[in-house]
Amino acid sequence: MNSLIFVAGIHGVGKTSWCNERSAHAGIAYYSASTLIAQERNESFTTDKRVDQVEENQLLLLSAVRRIRGSQRFLLDGHFCLVNKGNAIERVPYQTFADLNPSGVIILKDDVNSIHDRLGARDAQHYDLSFLEKFQNAEIEYAQYVSGKLHCPVSIITPTNTFDLSSFVSECYKEETR
Repeated sequence: MNSLIFVAGIHGVGKTSWCNERSAHAGIAYYSASTLIAQERNESFTTDKRVDQVEENQLLLLSAVRRIRGSQRFLLDGHFCLVNKGNAIERVPYQTFADLNPSGVIILKDDVNSIHDRLGARDAQHYDLSFLEKFQNAEIEYAQYVSGKLHCPVSIITPTNTFDLSSFVSECYKEETR
């Protein structure tokens, strides 16, 4: 059984808040890919969202997920694309998602002005609005591509959408039994 629903979106879109609220309501566990990677590295979490060693980080994530996977169903928040140390948008390798083998994908998207404001307030990070738009479009496009290749249900929502996570989880696991 695939045990995870992957919740994607760019930095500042509201994945953590959304997952915390919805997972508690649906009675499903929740983990953050960034936190799991930091724990695997024995490092503290940082507000600098630029990433180096993307592939190495994905191996650390897979190791952490293997330990927690078992039979429980859970949400895993993370990214399909990241900003590397050169400030370029970089896709997370497809193989990471093939190995994670999610039951479904939820993509959070929002107005880039709202994302810009959240990043500024939360992390004191100020990205150009056109960059955030490009980043969000790249995230959505690649998430849809990967979901299609993996044949898993995908839903694109805004953080404030009324969304029935329990029904989506049921749909994902129903798809697996077909």
